[in-house]
Amino acid sequence: MAWNEPGGGKKKDPWGGKDNKQGPPDLDEVMKKLQDKLNGVLGNGGGSGGGVPGGSMKMFSGLGVLAVLGWFFFGFYQVSQGEEGVILRFGSYSTTVGPGLQWNPPLIDRVYTVNTQRLESLNSRANMLTLDENIVEVGLVVQYRIGSAKDYVLEMSRPEAGLHHATESALRHV
Repeated sequence: MAWNEPGGGKKKDPWGGKDNKQGPPDLDEVMKKLQDKLNGVLGNGGGSGGGVPGGSMKMFSGLGVLAVLGWFFFGFYQVSQGEEGVILRFGSYSTTVGPGLQWNPPLIDRVYTVNTQRLESLNSRANMLTLDENIVEVGLVVQYRIGSAKDYVLEMSRPEAGLHHATESALRHV
């Protein structure tokens, strides 16, 4: 049926043949129907839907199962080759894991991955006053590799800053 086909003065919907005289649904009516359906599902009764016996229990148990599955799947993580993962359980050291696919319980464990194979470098420059009162600019590059991921994560809050301060101190004493 075409839109402009004569239909005896009736405006019909081409998909369902329904009479199209009514306007958009009343917002209050839609909200009341939605509230009745929610009350029926949550077991508050009084709704026209009546609800399913034990429907609220099924819904809450379904949500609980979804939450547990989400918690389980978000616990997977990958430790790359050349890295070690330091696991803290409730903030205290638990274990160190090697490369591969790992799992930890989210919100209980926290994992810090540290690259223990890469050669790191720290550049430092300083102006120094010599004994004959000349100013000399000295440049220094420190190369290091992290030996223990556990010590790197737990022993200092900012290991790079500590290394930078130690390098400056050693450079001043030269």
